[in-house]
Amino acid sequence: MRQHYPVLHVARICFEAKTPLALHSGRAGDGFDSELVRDANGLPTISGTAIGGVLRHLWFKAHGESTSALFGDAGIGTDEQASRVRVSWACVHDSKDRPVTGLATSQDPVLDWLSEAQPLLRDNVRLNHRGSAQDGAKFDRVVVPRGTRFTTELRLLSASLDDRDWPMLRALFVHPGFRLGASTRAGLGAVSVIRTTSASFDLRDETQFRAFSQMPVDLRQPAPVLKACTDEPDVDACAATVKLRPVTPWRIGASNGPVLSLQSPDKPADGRLMVEGFIDWNKGSGEVKRHGTAQLLVIPGSSVKGALSHRILFHYLRLTGRFAEDALELYDTDAGGGEKSKGLMRPAAIRQLLGDVENSKQKSHSEQSRAGVLTVDDCFLTIQQERIEHRMHNSIDRFTGGTRDTALFSDELVNGGEFTLQIYLDQDRMKGIEAAARQALQLALDDLAEGRLPLGGGVSKGQGVFSGKVDWTETGRAWLQEGPIQVLQGKTQGAVI
Repeated sequence: MRQHYPVLHVARICFEAKTPLALHSGRAGDGFDSELVRDANGLPTISGTAIGGVLRHLWFKAHGESTSALFGDAGIGTDEQASRVRVSWACVHDSKDRPVTGLATSQDPVLDWLSEAQPLLRDNVRLNHRGSAQDGAKFDRVVVPRGTRFTTELRLLSASLDDRDWPMLRALFVHPGFRLGASTRAGLGAVSVIRTTSASFDLRDETQFRAFSQMPVDLRQPAPVLKACTDEPDVDACAATVKLRPVTPWRIGASNGPVLSLQSPDKPADGRLMVEGFIDWNKGSGEVKRHGTAQLLVIPGSSVKGALSHRILFHYLRLTGRFAEDALELYDTDAGGGEKSKGLMRPAAIRQLLGDVENSKQKSHSEQSRAGVLTVDDCFLTIQQERIEHRMHNSIDRFTGGTRDTALFSDELVNGGEFTLQIYLDQDRMKGIEAAARQALQLALDDLAEGRLPLGGGVSKGQGVFSGKVDWTETGRAWLQEGPIQVLQGKTQGAVI
């Protein structure tokens, strides 16, 4: 029997990208691998189904309840149930912090940047266990810059004004797992709620019905009937905060970008630092920062996660007694064209922790693809010109002992610059990870904070060494201490690295 819902809860939520958003349309662009979802103005936008899908997933994880009562169920016949939740498309904000609805007619610096085909382009490459690029694993992503703001409208049909599901639903926007777009476990997709306005209307009451009817549909228009409110996450995050201080000069480079070091204007640096533009908000006004030292130095979450993954694997094999002399079983995989390549499988516990991508060339040796449990956010630093060093290098001829012709090059390095890494774990799937993998993660983070795991480029030359401190939340510490480590005796079964 169809349920009657006379009460309507409405909220308008403005959120900002803490890290760039990979809002992909699923199509390739001209000269790059993916393009953004855009509205009629050519501006980035987020569909209501994308936001609603994240909310539905988080609702199930946070409350362990069936989602059909709230988000509907596409059953058969009498089992069908419409969703009580309505989510609008998220509209991007202009430099005056106003959502853009309809056709944009005026020039605006924020909108002009976001309407470009490539507001920001992220280069990605996957490294294998030898530290070199994986075959076929070079790609790029077009992303929405950090600081971009969006507004969406959330509605809930209900039977009562004091429905407990309404504040719990709004609180999902501040849930640590609320992330939008692609590559969310490699640093992208994190958002922060800037403001929320909300109201509830009993449509059986004439006064409340009139108040709802007078509320403008256009998100750009103010709605005085909606009152400001603040929501707090109703879950304890399983997370770690890693505060790092550089001990040596360091660099995380990019294939292109501005030259930041001004020490040698006659010869710009060949190896440049990775910097990105962003949108800076101050007193309700957004300013584009995309040139020179106005940009932010980037420590990509994917870069940190890649370094951690190899160290986690090392510690896991050590803790479980799997050593090289006992686990040298290589398998052959068809690399195409009749050629064979050698590879090594990662243990199941590591694939569960870090994720596993099924490779079409290795179908007989890989399980179904899965997302990892570990998430590392991108980190951003303000650039100070005096901390950027221009370091020259040359290559020595092994025969003559002199410099090789045309082998003079230079790098940009950063001296100092403290930063904090935020690391989260998916509480829904982390409980089944064995104790050795959990301790391997803890040891890898300790290595990073104690200078044994360098980051960035030039680590073989003494660069990228950090010292610091790792702080776990109460939930994180409890997770790390669950269960004893089972050390395997004798040779391992199957191939591992």
